[in-house]
Amino acid sequence: RLDAAVKRSRRQVEKLRAKAATLPDTVAEELGFLLDAHLHMLADSRLIRGAARRISEDGRNAEAAVQAEIAEIAAGFAAVEDSYLAARIQDVREVGDRLVRSLTNRPYQALSHLPPGSVILTEELSPAETALIAPGGDVAGFATVLGGVESHTAIMARSLGLPAVLGVPALMHSGIANGDTVIVDGAAGVVVIAPTAATLADYEEKHAAFLRERQRLNRLRDLPARTRDGVEICLQGNLE
Repeated sequence: RLDAAVKRSRRQVEKLRAKAATLPDTVAEELGFLLDAHLHMLADSRLIRGAARRISEDGRNAEAAVQAEIAEIAAGFAAVEDSYLAARIQDVREVGDRLVRSLTNRPYQALSHLPPGSVILTEELSPAETALIAPGGDVAGFATVLGGVESHTAIMARSLGLPAVLGVPALMHSGIANGDTVIVDGAAGVVVIAPTAATLADYEEKHAAFLRERQRLNRLRDLPARTRDGVEICLQGNLE
């Protein structure tokens, strides 16, 4: 069952890999790197070897073996002082969740058929799920309980220009209901639930100012970097 789930999960990731090629360049590249890592984890990785060992030696079923191995790997990541590396446990968990879905034949729930202007509030959103949210589509932004600014989900959201706030512990206990108004301020890392009329008006003005500034910068983007006395300036940036 584990071997079959691994093969099924690899086919799913390979389909995602093909779909990633149709996304905007920056998102396609970032998602491509991530899905390549997932394919490696679904090959001869510690996760797969450890789960197989727990099945054969401990007599656990495949689902429990995968979850136990993820928990042990997560403990090792939690001990790492580098916050960027520690955040990579999210990638291992995503692969583990995919395996468990394959083992239990649980269908994947896509983010589709949402009303325009929807804000997603959830415990966690995977990088792949984030990358498949169409820019300018029905999803206006999202907030999650788990994750952080250095997670791949955050990187995807920034690449898409999608407002997002990650790592909000009390998010799912805020008494919010479907249809409530929510403000996601990705720049300040703030989520406002059921804002007052004054707060909503303030944020509408902030949003309008943001769009005006972006439009102003767009007019400058193709101008030559030349001083008034004719000196060319070479501006370089490392974005890795």
